[in-house]
Amino acid sequence: MDNSEKNLTFAAQLFLEGVRNEPDEAKLNWESEQAIALFEKALQQNPDDADLKIGLGSCYIFGKGKFGGPAETMQGIQKVLEVVRKDSANMKAQLVLGVGGFFSGQYDKAIERLNKVVTAQPNNVEALATLADIYAAKGNKQEAIKWYQKSKQLITDPHYAEEVDKRIKELK
Repeated sequence: MDNSEKNLTFAAQLFLEGVRNEPDEAKLNWESEQAIALFEKALQQNPDDADLKIGLGSCYIFGKGKFGGPAETMQGIQKVLEVVRKDSANMKAQLVLGVGGFFSGQYDKAIERLNKVVTAQPNNVEALATLADIYAAKGNKQEAIKWYQKSKQLITDPHYAEEVDKRIKELK
């Protein structure tokens, strides 16, 4: 493979997509390691690229930290926080931190970040659905239902609508 930033980033993003959906711990660790190595190589070529830092941080948050690696999760959060400290309006970084906050049980901070995202990007389904999941986890059924319904309005997939309806029914 050509070691251009573009190719490294493309390959890293493919591995990162796998990380977000991988239930098997061994595969997740391998995919995370591959993505981390690729993001780090790309960052050597472009050390100030915010998307690369967010990608690298995401590998730790959603990959290495997923199965109980709090040190790895924090390493990822620190990478993404670097971006937010320079640009608090970076919604991609705010989204990653919000979802990561949900995974780590920091619900109030996650809600704060995800509200920023949905204010700036009202059609961001991941932010809407994660807000719903957070409120459900906190036991705030009314807010959870509100956010589930908003997310459902944006998705035309009948399977997604079915799942949302099932969650709403469970909350009622």
